[in-house]
Amino acid sequence: MMLSNLKLTPNIILEKEFSVQTRGYNADEVDEFLDLIIKDYENMRNYIENLELNLRAAENNILMLKNKINDLELELEVAKTKERRVPSVEQSVSNLDLLKRISQLEAMIYQQKMKEEELKNNK
Repeated sequence: MMLSNLKLTPNIILEKEFSVQTRGYNADEVDEFLDLIIKDYENMRNYIENLELNLRAAENNILMLKNKINDLELELEVAKTKERRVPSVEQSVSNLDLLKRISQLEAMIYQQKMKEEELKNNK
């Protein structure tokens, strides 16, 4: 409920004057009752204003969190894309390292066989 939709305000209630008739209500009782209504209106107006402030703050917070979610989703997509690319690069490096290692081992085996051949021939 928006405050602008209210027909009465505490001032309208306070300043309202009623015509006096011979068989009317007790003016003091009416004034006391109207004072209570005014107080309730003021309290309700404050309560509504606080609710509207809280609502605006919550809406701003929701907007901020939605933006944060969008940012995190984009960041996640970038990370997933990088993750998909990294294994292929690492795999290439690993294969190259393995080929180098195999080549070194083959060279060592070849040298070992050559030494064994030399020892056999020298005996």
